[in-house]
Amino acid sequence: MAFALGDPTSATKVDSGWLALGVPLLLASIGAAWKFAGLRADMVEKWRTRVGIARAGLAEKTAVALRTLQRQTSLLLGTVEFDPLAVTHDPADLRGSVGEVVRLLRHLDRLEPRFKTLLRLGPWLLGSVVAFGVGTVLLFGELGGVFNLGWPVAVGLCALVISGGSLAAGFVLYAVIHHRLSVAETESTLPERG
Repeated sequence: MAFALGDPTSATKVDSGWLALGVPLLLASIGAAWKFAGLRADMVEKWRTRVGIARAGLAEKTAVALRTLQRQTSLLLGTVEFDPLAVTHDPADLRGSVGEVVRLLRHLDRLEPRFKTLLRLGPWLLGSVVAFGVGTVLLFGELGGVFNLGWPVAVGLCALVISGGSLAAGFVLYAVIHHRLSVAETESTLPERG
């Protein structure tokens, strides 16, 4: 039996079923908050060197691709003045090399912003899981008969829904960015396309 807040003399009935649902959610929120508190540092440790190596690898591959494109362009155009009647090669033959340069530059341009976004996910997920924990305490504490104030149900439910959506979006964004950084990292180490 627990007492209602505000009136220590009135006994209220505690519904242990609601509390049995809320306590594991609260414990999971506390564990997740502990993990998310160090997520930024973990990401810096895990990705900083890898992003630097990927940046260097992509820059080198881009330089090689540009030199290849330069050779192909020189062969196509030759060294004489432009003569429309003497053109015998189709510039569309350069499309593959141009596409390779553009693809590599795109990876290179997006590498650092994706890393910075990944670092911002730690605080975002931490804030979301703290809000989830607060919502859990409010909702299940009220439904379990601990508070008996009325308003915690609506506030707790809103906090759970909003923070749950934010956590889901954060996990999806984490997976997408992690995948794209891994693709760029892999691309930086693959041999040049022939």
